[in-house]
Amino acid sequence: MTTIKDLVEEARALQDQAVQTLGEVPDIQTLEVLRTLAKDEVDKRAIELTLLLRKRDAKARFEVFDRWADLLEKSCLPIGAAFPGFTAVLVSQGLVPASWVRPATVASYVVGGLAWLMLRLLSSWIGQKSKTGFARLGKVD
Repeated sequence: MTTIKDLVEEARALQDQAVQTLGEVPDIQTLEVLRTLAKDEVDKRAIELTLLLRKRDAKARFEVFDRWADLLEKSCLPIGAAFPGFTAVLVSQGLVPASWVRPATVASYVVGGLAWLMLRLLSSWIGQKSKTGFARLGKVD
């Protein structure tokens, strides 16, 4: 009975064979074109398995992007709110001179807002990269 480990080893061996035969194949689109042009069944199978492994690797990378986007989106509000909160603690402890209370408070709100905005934009950009990557990748078995 064939196990998953045996199939993975076979796929890796066929991928190595395909790389030796074809040279280093740069991207998934080129592999898809080569798959349609392949005449020999062994070459076609090697290209299909190489394509599958590359798609799985790409899917794993896009999932990591998705996790980073989620992490940044969840952390942007607490990080943005930490600046005014920290300033309020400093003021309440008397560590900020009286003449600096208002400028420090305003600056903390500005810095907190900018931190929130930057993290939110970064999260959106990474999330968009992930979504377009998944869309270009198509279905992965």
